Amino acid sequence: LPVILISFFIFSYKVISLEFKFGYQTSQVYQNPFPWQKYLVLSKFKNFISKIFLNERLENIERVNFYINEQDQRKLLRNTPNSTKEWVNAQILRPDTKLQQIQLRYRGDNPANWLKFKKTFRIKTKKNELIDGFRRFDFYTLKAEQFFPYIVSEKMNLINQSAKLYEVYINGESHGLYVRHEKMDELFLRKNKIMPVNLYKGTNNNVGAHIGLNKNLFNNAEMWTKLAIFNQQELKDKSDLENFFISLNSNKTDPSLNGYIDVDYFSKFEAFLTLTQNDHHWWKDNMRLIVDPWNGHVTQVVTDPVTRKYENFYIDLSTNDLNANLNKNTKFIHKKYNWLYYFIKQKNILNDISTYVENLNSDLSKAEKKEPYDTGLNIKESFAIEVQTLKKNAVKLLDILESNPKSAWGEGNHGFQIIIEDLTPVSDLKIEFSNNKPEWIGIDLNYDGQITNNEPKFFSNTQDKIFSLPITFYSNRVKKTQNHSFIDHNLEVSFGKTQLNLISSNNN
Repeated sequence: LPVILISFFIFSYKVISLEFKFGYQTSQVYQNPFPWQKYLVLSKFKNFISKIFLNERLENIERVNFYINEQDQRKLLRNTPNSTKEWVNAQILRPDTKLQQIQLRYRGDNPANWLKFKKTFRIKTKKNELIDGFRRFDFYTLKAEQFFPYIVSEKMNLINQSAKLYEVYINGESHGLYVRHEKMDELFLRKNKIMPVNLYKGTNNNVGAHIGLNKNLFNNAEMWTKLAIFNQQELKDKSDLENFFISLNSNKTDPSLNGYIDVDYFSKFEAFLTLTQNDHHWWKDNMRLIVDPWNGHVTQVVTDPVTRKYENFYIDLSTNDLNANLNKNTKFIHKKYNWLYYFIKQKNILNDISTYVENLNSDLSKAEKKEPYDTGLNIKESFAIEVQTLKKNAVKLLDILESNPKSAWGEGNHGFQIIIEDLTPVSDLKIEFSNNKPEWIGIDLNYDGQITNNEPKFFSNTQDKIFSLPITFYSNRVKKTQNHSFIDHNLEVSFGKTQLNLISSNNN
């Protein structure tokens, strides 16, 4: 009985200590309840089974071996959360079977990253001992909803970190599957064939929150930090970012925001966000912007993405000031819709992703048996769900893009009107007059009842009564919200009933 009581109190202390560190020790981090009692017992049991019975090699996923002494592992957790940021010495086994000296620490502000058996960590090498051309890497615990967006972005040729699967062994013991990302810095820019320029990190959330300041990153350039530096500019000089914000907040019609935005690239980036329904690049966190003085462009980089499964599907969504502005612009969304149609219908990238997963299925089944205990889905099942989610998203998008828009026409004071009330546009119109054919028809862009020099006119080149309008009309986009402030808390960019006035030369 005394042994049972002592064991019970030790176990209870362990649970209470973990719960305190998990939910109450780190500022600005909020957790859902977690079953520590069940987790501690079943983790030990599964770890024992894995050591005794399971030693299968994976065929398509590389193994990486790290070695770190027990004293340094305890050092990383001795005074959380601060101690998790301290570097300790470790070793990695190279492909030539030689040990390479590295440094290692845990990463992230969320205690869920380093209190469980399977921890998220960061490594760095010596400057003259790079691995695959990089000095720093992050190893993330594998979560399918965070891994798949990287695969999609890679198929869409976007600038992003590589996402490579590894089976991680620490001191000869399997810790399951991880995703390796290189750190965003000057080496990252060079690998993507970009000269060293300013690479900004925007975060105003959790431990990184700036207390007392408005949380919107696009209101204040000083809340951003530099991950890479343009060497002709001082470290503290953020005037290039400030000027971009000024252009963003003042420009309402030009999708390039006075030349800052490469519309072709950004529309592809937003097509990626739409296909994955990723809302994780939001107004107070997970923003990475490359500001390039050589070409004048600002480029957003994929960071910590998540595939969402919303009941409501959004084809035009916004999570920050930048994409709220862009997704209200007709020229921009037209390019975005074309990219969506191209990658889903013509290039069929989802077929490539399905094949990629099928080739991994055997390894995923083996890896699942060695994976440390967790309360979530098994890996193979979660991968299958992500593939199905992307396919469902693609079907919904094609249903929208290939649908006939809700539209009508009616008589006007000097000609006629076209009314659109839908996401998709009307385009390539044929206008036929039953009698009294006009010489021309024009589009009254400013609604002043006349066609001026800067407004388009169309003439009929044939003897029939038909005018061809090789033009595309979209309904107006509107950002609306139930909130009195923080408008971007609402994801949807909706459409409004839009009237276009066309004037004929004889008012017919």
